[in-house]
Amino acid sequence: MKKLFVSHRLSVVSRQSLVVSFLVLLLTTCYLSLNAQDVKRGRSVVDTLASPFFSGRGYVNSGDSLAAEFLAKEFQHVGLKPFADSYFQKFEMSVNTFPSEMLVKVNGKPLQAGRDYILDPASVGTKGLFRLLPLDSQVFVNPNFIFPSKKRKTALYYPAEWEKRISKLPLEVQKQLQEFSVLVRIVPKKLTFSVARQVDKQCTIEILADKFPTKIKKIRLNIENKFIHKHLARNVIGILEGSKKDSFLLITAHYDHLGRMGRETYFPGANDNASGIAMLLELARFYSLPENRLPYSLMFVGFAAEEAGLVGSKFYVNNPLFPLAKIKFMLNLDLMGSGKEGVTVVNGAVFNKEFQLLDSLNKANNWLPLVKPRGKAANSDHYFFSEKGVPAFFMYTNGEITAYHDVDDTPSVVTFSKFKEVFALITAFFKGI
Repeated sequence: MKKLFVSHRLSVVSRQSLVVSFLVLLLTTCYLSLNAQDVKRGRSVVDTLASPFFSGRGYVNSGDSLAAEFLAKEFQHVGLKPFADSYFQKFEMSVNTFPSEMLVKVNGKPLQAGRDYILDPASVGTKGLFRLLPLDSQVFVNPNFIFPSKKRKTALYYPAEWEKRISKLPLEVQKQLQEFSVLVRIVPKKLTFSVARQVDKQCTIEILADKFPTKIKKIRLNIENKFIHKHLARNVIGILEGSKKDSFLLITAHYDHLGRMGRETYFPGANDNASGIAMLLELARFYSLPENRLPYSLMFVGFAAEEAGLVGSKFYVNNPLFPLAKIKFMLNLDLMGSGKEGVTVVNGAVFNKEFQLLDSLNKANNWLPLVKPRGKAANSDHYFFSEKGVPAFFMYTNGEITAYHDVDDTPSVVTFSKFKEVFALITAFFKGI
């Protein structure tokens, strides 16, 4: 895996403009030369957005900002217009980041970030040598349990499956747990990273069980966090006007991901959600052609900060560019990288009429093995829209891909097994809605 670092100090704006223009030129060549091969165009988008240059499209090295600039350039290229004088809807948010130092050694052996361990995203930075001490299970049954006195120089470790039991302990006991400088959770199989908008008073590390030696002595840490109180984020919005200008179809996908954990490790986010952006751009290109235009106006949105808690979509719902009542239907795209086992449609069980149309179109054309309905879920950017009364689906593909919120979500896992079929289903659905 190649390493590429972007300095905040090196004329970020001009660097963004030059490199994004170069990347767009490459993709423009793909669009021109691969006019009938949308899968290859989609893959070029995934390869680009999941590359080291974008630093996981998070909050280190301006990763999310670079991705926003890239998407705006693509919107312009396919013919989408800004709603006003800009493709960007700006907002501020707080976020915890890990931009540089990232050292974890157990019994003198260094562990690899992202492979052997991850941090709780709300962790504070810390440095030093700590003795490792197991949490005694007596804490769950003994009301008079006594913790060791030297908490600041001790790293307390316990199985990750105890987390729910710990959360139910008396507040006094939990308060004592929070006095330890370091907590270590031992995870049996998979490491899953996230994004936090706050910072804790302690550092919490998750280590894979097979990387945690049986004879434990000490853990050495050198971890730097940087809490950003006012990070500037941007939703990216483009419009195709139809004859019915007072009624919109809304197509969305989030472009952000998890960013970096230190200098060496980034989370590519190929399936989640470079693949959704690839599908969104393919739809934008399709509908921009005169022969494919719908009577409704189409709005395409790349949401920021989905991984930080649906921040961008919530901001839009609270600050809409036009009344939400004008949205005839919303389709949110996430995890578009496969489809071999079909798709799941969140809110499919809520908006039954629209789901029946979607399902019947699929069965008539035998595009996908299954279109599965699901109920309400606050798991992507559709959520705040549907809570405000906007009819909305969240569609994601199923099959093949197991990488999720980890360093393995690389372009190689994206198969696009049913990319064309999902595309056909979506366009047929919008034609019939």
